[in-house]
Amino acid sequence: MSRLVIVGGGMAGLAAAYHARRAAPGLEIGLLEAAGRLGGKVSTVAEEGFVLEGGPDAVVRYKPWALALMKELGLEGQVVGTLPARPSALIHDGERALPIPAGLQMVVPGDLRALALTPLLSPFGKARAVLDLLLPKGPPGDEPFGAFIQRRLGRQVWERLAAPLSGGIYGGDPYSLSTLAAFPQLKALEREHGSLVRGALKQRGQRGSREAGQLFASLEGGLGQWVRALEQGLSGVAL
Repeated sequence: MSRLVIVGGGMAGLAAAYHARRAAPGLEIGLLEAAGRLGGKVSTVAEEGFVLEGGPDAVVRYKPWALALMKELGLEGQVVGTLPARPSALIHDGERALPIPAGLQMVVPGDLRALALTPLLSPFGKARAVLDLLLPKGPPGDEPFGAFIQRRLGRQVWERLAAPLSGGIYGGDPYSLSTLAAFPQLKALEREHGSLVRGALKQRGQRGSREAGQLFASLEGGLGQWVRALEQGLSGVAL
């Protein structure tokens, strides 16, 4: 009999085991996890009426796979939007904690008025960001994320916006991230619109906004419910 061994019981390992079990009911599957619990970085604690996420607290709506899996697991009725406090996020410039510009599309300015008013960038940094509208397309292949953003939007946008925000999502050095792996949508904006800013302006409103609570989604009671639902779908999987 064929066997499948999945190393790691985080969300990727759980999802792989779940889909493998559904695709091949007779397959012998083993899931190896060194920690005492499954779910990896996803961990929810509910105590005294409060829900605390120990890791990620939401998924993005414009990537459909997470929401599709929640629906398949019967969690669709528990999906909720997230409405962050205002300001929703702050970046420290060395002296002050300043709000991120409104209308930001991932890390790309999608509101020129908000870009003009933000104190995070100098007048030169703002002008350099808008120059993206005039620059030619770059090479179609992959490149370090820091090099990509600096090429399109300039060093200030990278250091004061993109690096802090992307560094808060991914571990390690944000400059060295693969752009195609971490932010393929931004390479698509450059390819389709010739400019990140132009693409962000055209997409503004299509994906919803962070400020309106339309960009992210979570589950009532926290993402830990997602882990428990996946565990229940692993009938016959050796843990």
